[in-house]
Amino acid sequence: MTCPDNVSFSHFLVIPRVTVTGANAISSPITYGFPSITNFLGMMWALQRKVSSAGLSDVTFHGVGVVCHASRLHAARFWGGSGVGMVNTFSQTRNPLNSRGQVAPIIEEGRINLNVSFVFSVNCPRWSLAPASTVKSDLSIILHTLMTLRAASGTLDQDPSISPVQREPWLLGNTPNIESEFMETRFSLLPGFSLVGRHDALIERLRHLRSTSMVEANLMDALVSFCRHEWSYNQHAGEWERTSPISDGWLVPMPVGYVGISDLSGPGDIPESRDNSVPHHFVESIYSVGEWVSPHRISSPVDLIWHADRGQSGIYRCLNSYSANRIHEDD
Repeated sequence: MTCPDNVSFSHFLVIPRVTVTGANAISSPITYGFPSITNFLGMMWALQRKVSSAGLSDVTFHGVGVVCHASRLHAARFWGGSGVGMVNTFSQTRNPLNSRGQVAPIIEEGRINLNVSFVFSVNCPRWSLAPASTVKSDLSIILHTLMTLRAASGTLDQDPSISPVQREPWLLGNTPNIESEFMETRFSLLPGFSLVGRHDALIERLRHLRSTSMVEANLMDALVSFCRHEWSYNQHAGEWERTSPISDGWLVPMPVGYVGISDLSGPGDIPESRDNSVPHHFVESIYSVGEWVSPHRISSPVDLIWHADRGQSGIYRCLNSYSANRIHEDD
């Protein structure tokens, strides 16, 4: 299996059944329904800093995977009238009165409640030799530290509907036998689905469009084609027929990072920026295609992991090895 980055890691850390309340459901300017994977990477980096401050400076996080067990979008569905059909709209909250006693404006927000399990790739060689009691103590520190953080602006807590034993974090050593060990433990992540990268499907869809009716199709056309179903009326058969390609799998468009649209500014060069101690870059979202896959169809925890990459100047993206490993297995 291909490792998700060039840095070796010793373990996979699974923190099961975490509830996320009020997470941001608007993942990008054109997608919604689940937080962007960049939110969970940001949570991981915050966890890294907190864990180091708590005395576990030899524990290094390299990537994160998310298995979603349940979700509830804060939205209402209503009939939009003739020619519009059913419409989904986010449920909004009324903000308190402002300092002048006036009604504060309603700023549209999209929120979602989640029940997820986190899978982290972690490097801590000490765990391979440490007593079980020491490892358990370290995992308890990590778990309680995670509960103090936010994921996509949502508050974290452990799922109270399952037993304390089922909520305990557990480890898998990144050994040559990792695939066989994961085959035995992956069912503990069910029922659920994990979002993995399928950039290969986007490229294949572009080839399909260019070979049919859209000779000048670009990647945006291919991305949009995953968002809609196209139909045409067959007069000879007297019925509607779907003309858009039928995807093999639960494929969805998703943001996978950012690309710079300006020069990188030095620390403090941009007035009133959030942090004047770091460089500043104006960016726009990068899009690709992901697939929701059940963990029992994944052969290695490596395929669950997303990690950050800065392979090119001005490009900040999240990478996942599922596509590469899938192509290799198909070959």
